[in-house]
Amino acid sequence: MLLKTRPPAVPVAPPVQTAEKRLHSWARSGFDSGPNEGLDIAALKARYSPDRAYEPRMYEATFRVPLGASGEAFATEQAYNVYRWIAVWEKRGFDWLKERGVQVYPGRYPAHDLATGCYILDEREFVARAWFRCRSPKTNRLEIRPELLQRPA
Repeated sequence: MLLKTRPPAVPVAPPVQTAEKRLHSWARSGFDSGPNEGLDIAALKARYSPDRAYEPRMYEATFRVPLGASGEAFATEQAYNVYRWIAVWEKRGFDWLKERGVQVYPGRYPAHDLATGCYILDEREFVARAWFRCRSPKTNRLEIRPELLQRPA
């Protein structure tokens, strides 16, 4: 008779999902270093300032092509997926920088289905990169209550 045994389960805290909950858990833990210790506020403001909102940014997308597809079929599938992806970004308020083009290179094999987590053995994944610029960026302000940043006594 073969018995299957498992190692004893180690209790794991449930994942913390919001910044506010993470700060609450930090405040309760009593760590000596604060969440903003060593944080360069001037560098963060320079990096995320509204002046940089119009700068181009590179985005990536993945698409799958069946294995054994001919060169013509691959080119058709690639063009369809890339231009569909660009159309989605243009609907979101971004302009595609045509002068930088689109780079397509091989990704994972076998392809990975994000919905099910399974591998798709008869398809290959490809990655497309393109540069976009936001037409009208909107400022998002995130306020953190001061009591969340106070160190525990």
